[in-house]
Amino acid sequence: MVSRVRVIFGRGVVPELFRTAFHSYKKGTIADRARLEIKITRVKFRCLRCGKEIKTRDISSPDFSHSCPFCGSKEVELQSGRDLYLEKLELET
Repeated sequence: MVSRVRVIFGRGVVPELFRTAFHSYKKGTIADRARLEIKITRVKFRCLRCGKEIKTRDISSPDFSHSCPFCGSKEVELQSGRDLYLEKLELET
């Protein structure tokens, strides 16, 4: 039996929708009693001009301007933070 599932995701996944789907689809499976743990990762960009790494938790925040805070360039490339990973699956024997 699965007792715990831990996922990591960034921007693009709505935690409450994911949680609702998980609880709906686990019924009647070996994960029926599993607890879901969600970790939100930071979104990472790399500036194409100066090469610095830029991290933010929420790109929709007014504090994030889609430009490099180091050199001001708008030429940034998404490196990570739109992914969804299964970090841990805990089983009972």
